[in-house]
Amino acid sequence: MNLKKSNKSNSWLYLNIISLLLYLAITYGVVSNTATLIFIDYKVKDFIDSIQLPWLTILMLILSVITNPYIFLLLALIISYKKKGINSTWLIITIIIGLILEFAIKLLIAKPRPNALVCISGYSYSFPSGHALISVIFFLILYYSFKSITKGFVSSLFLKWGSLLAVIVILFNRIYLNAHWLSDVIGGSLLAILIVSSVYLSFKHWNFTHI
Repeated sequence: MNLKKSNKSNSWLYLNIISLLLYLAITYGVVSNTATLIFIDYKVKDFIDSIQLPWLTILMLILSVITNPYIFLLLALIISYKKKGINSTWLIITIIIGLILEFAIKLLIAKPRPNALVCISGYSYSFPSGHALISVIFFLILYYSFKSITKGFVSSLFLKWGSLLAVIVILFNRIYLNAHWLSDVIGGSLLAILIVSSVYLSFKHWNFTHI
């Protein structure tokens, strides 16, 4: 049992280190306006612009509203109240940390957004994507919390791929609506993994039992 717990902690540690290095790399690229990163961002934007359709834009606008980061925070609070098989303390603390870091990093880097198809406050910058950050936090912890108690192959498959699909759709949504560049959603996703793993390792270090 101890060996199993040790291997699990090591996996989270490796994930923490890898996400940190990758996040620092993409943040450096954003801050220094690396030509390759800018080229990729614009190529992806041009492709997305070429496939936009009126009905799809309406769906994406609706999705943007219902996947607002604060909606996920509200869901986390509801889950915490219901206490149904999820590490609610881990989830709430991680989302709050994510929201704080998102706000601070956006002000610090102040990267302009593309020409968004959604109404966004003038003070809201582009990097990292808050929708990407909070959705990855939410679905990563959701998956981790339920995978050990999910019975049956179909249920496990639905949980795993359902969570992944939800994240992919939300990330696509941010680029489709020109609210973010590709680098923003990748940066937000990496930061989410970094925060989730950091909080997990901190809880384990301090023998916090709510995880």
